[in-house]
Amino acid sequence: MGWESRTLAAVPVVRHKRTNANSYADMVLDKEGGWGIVVLANLDSLNFNGGRLQGSTAGVLRREHR
Repeated sequence: MGWESRTLAAVPVVRHKRTNANSYADMVLDKEGGWGIVVLANLDSLNFNGGRLQGSTAGVLRREHR
């Protein structure tokens, strides 16, 4: 169903991410911490590929695991 288990910002997570021309969605679950992050945006995600929007979940994980 599109879920992947990986390490993001040095934290083991389960993640589902989707982008298309009209929207962006990213859900990250912190396996050890028992919490998650969801980023949803109704915008042309093609303008944000590789940008700050896609790095926002990693940024939150880094901040919480200091």
